[in-house]
Amino acid sequence: MTQRRLHGGIALLAALLAGGASVFSFAPFGMFFVAPLSLAVLAWLLARAERRRDGFLLGFAWGFGAFAAGISWLFIALNRYGGMPVPLAALAIALFCVYLALYPALAGALFVRLRTGGVLLRAALFAALWIASEGLRGWVFTGFPWLSIGYSQTPPSPLAGWLPLLGVYGVGGLLAFVAALGAFAPWRRLREAVPAAALIGVLLVAGFALGRVGWTQPEGEPLRVALVQTNIAQELKWRPEHVSDWLELNLRMSDVPDADLVVLPESTLPMLAENLPPGYVETLAARAAANDADLLFGVFLRDAQGQVFNATASLGASPSQSYAKRHLVPFGEYSPPLFDWFYELAAIPMSDQTPGPAGQPPLPLGG
Repeated sequence: MTQRRLHGGIALLAALLAGGASVFSFAPFGMFFVAPLSLAVLAWLLARAERRRDGFLLGFAWGFGAFAAGISWLFIALNRYGGMPVPLAALAIALFCVYLALYPALAGALFVRLRTGGVLLRAALFAALWIASEGLRGWVFTGFPWLSIGYSQTPPSPLAGWLPLLGVYGVGGLLAFVAALGAFAPWRRLREAVPAAALIGVLLVAGFALGRVGWTQPEGEPLRVALVQTNIAQELKWRPEHVSDWLELNLRMSDVPDADLVVLPESTLPMLAENLPPGYVETLAARAAANDADLLFGVFLRDAQGQVFNATASLGASPSQSYAKRHLVPFGEYSPPLFDWFYELAAIPMSDQTPGPAGQPPLPLGG
């Protein structure tokens, strides 16, 4: 079946804008319906692409729009908190977006190369390639899974009901399948479009029904958990003259008498554990033990080889334990490949961290 080709410049602009618009499907906007519309635009454009190169460029444009709009918070980290000049911070983020856009670009090129068959087959191919591209992006070079499209389908999205069964990548693929069905179906020929419309309806209704299923049941006595937010401003957190204030704040707020487990924020103690004042950890432990509770707090640990880990440590009723964060944030906690130059221009505290080892056991806490 031949289809009219869209002018290249207009198609790329449409893909770029559709990718940028996809960000509105995530929090804090929560317009979950934007995600399938955004992917439907991309699928519709890819269906009219004639060459793999066109598919690559369309996927790249969509991805660059999505990431440029969706990871702008990294610019703030580099410029405001890292002290990097505006042009260089913008360049670093632009280059990172270029890298991330290669994954949907690869999916677009492969779709144009492999597409065949009817509406259902082509929609399934688009969904499979989308799952593969997001999975690779979440794994290569430790991975960057931010903005995986399945994260947009939280309640009240009818697809949210599929999350316990398929996970975020599976729901992302299901979303891509629904979007592609909408893009490929011959809606002007109603009789031929009925199967696609019926399948979309079944998937949405099934997701709505699955959302009413209680997948877990409470067992044993309830665990009373206190989540404590110290609310320390990032621009003040790492200033040496305020460290004693933050230590005192954490000490005061961690004392919650009616909780079985008290959880303080990530890196709530902005220093290496070995540099904490003498007796500080013992005071935290004594207060938690006096309440017959466990305390989890974020702190930095250093091993014998000098590697630094962003960790959570526990004190109190249970044996003391720790867990090192495995999935680090690029630029803030580690340098992505080929970006070592950026650390010579930024001053981000604790930015050269090591991922925690695989297979760390869960922490037994609160029984």
